Amino acid sequence: SSLSIPSATLLMLKDTCGLPLDVIFMLIHYCASIDKGNIRTIENIGIQWANDGVYSLEAADNKIKQIQKTDLEGG
Repeated sequence: SSLSIPSATLLMLKDTCGLPLDVIFMLIHYCASIDKGNIRTIENIGIQWANDGVYSLEAADNKIKQIQKTDLEGG
């Protein structure tokens, strides 16, 4: 399924939160993979990633692994 992401959300994540585009694409892909591809979830997780200093693909990958590990352990 394809997601429709408003350009305002992409600009907010890039300009306001400072996330690089490749990290934003990884974020969108991650949200879609867990069936949470709605715009509100993408915005919330994007803001959280910015707050956590997730500004590189490596950091994003580590963040996703950390979330998945937490989920496997029951949160």
